[in-house]
Amino acid sequence: MLAINDDRPTAEAYLSLKQQQMQALELPVHYIQQDITLYSDEIEKLTRLAIQETN
Repeated sequence: MLAINDDRPTAEAYLSLKQQQMQALELPVHYIQQDITLYSDEIEKLTRLAIQETN
């Protein structure tokens, strides 16, 4: 009888690993989105201030 050496991860383990990898990639994207929102808000404030100064 042959012994089966199956070192492959289970489907659940593979899915868990892929989910962890996705979360690791999504976190920096989330921080970038927050920064863009903050910068956009500051640009809007400065634009309104500049318009007020010219009036």
